[in-house]
Amino acid sequence: MLSSEIEQAGWAAGLRTWLAHDAVYLPPDTEILKGERAIRAYLRQHAPDPAAVTTVLHREAGGASADGELGYTFGWSEATDTAGAVAYGKYLAAWKRHGHRWRVAALLHRAATAAPSDPPADSPLLTGYHGTPRPHRHGEPRHGLFAADRAFAAQALAQAPTVGYGPSFVDWADPNAVVFGNRNFYWGIDWVKAIYPYTVAGELLTWEPSFGDAAGSGDLGWTVRDAGYHYHDPTVTIDDYSKYLTVWARQPDGGWRWLLDDGNERPAPAP
Repeated sequence: MLSSEIEQAGWAAGLRTWLAHDAVYLPPDTEILKGERAIRAYLRQHAPDPAAVTTVLHREAGGASADGELGYTFGWSEATDTAGAVAYGKYLAAWKRHGHRWRVAALLHRAATAAPSDPPADSPLLTGYHGTPRPHRHGEPRHGLFAADRAFAAQALAQAPTVGYGPSFVDWADPNAVVFGNRNFYWGIDWVKAIYPYTVAGELLTWEPSFGDAAGSGDLGWTVRDAGYHYHDPTVTIDDYSKYLTVWARQPDGGWRWLLDDGNERPAPAP
């Protein structure tokens, strides 16, 4: 229904009716926006004119936690202007149930180069994969999820001097993880292992989770954070600034692993 409302009414009008009051929004090239009021104000100024651009969302897959409290969807978009030119994108959304209706809890979108290839028919995400439910004390899933994200960041930092941050993404990946490429989605741990190990010594990616939530059933969660990339050698110094939305799935052994992860650019911090 979100897709049909965006197609009919435009990005701003279609999205704002689905926002949770404490939603987190990650549009390209700006800071993380928190709260329905801030997001609506941004959309009024920056969303495409629905009379000039028609946006269609194509859902690839999604799932919901065992208790039906939290969910995720992801896919790609195509925005067509009145001249017929098409701009492609990708999106990742976390959802929260409020009463009898689902609301967008967190949303990231960014540009893409083309429509992706079809997904593999055997991916568990196509049938709603959501991780393993786990008994817990009140509040434990969210605290444990933030602790896992921090431990992931600590491993990326510790490995950076020798192999770069990339191998940590392999170690922390769910077996069904999906990598968001500039065109295609890359489904499953074999693709994670093919893409992430090839950072080099000194490639540094740092982050700290800022927002997030976890289902009461303890099987599914999401986090949002700013990140910074740094690399330096005698010939070049590179600093890039980004922000990320990650969907996490609980493993049978009780640990959290990332299932979906995508990001976009943000402004450089003030000096």
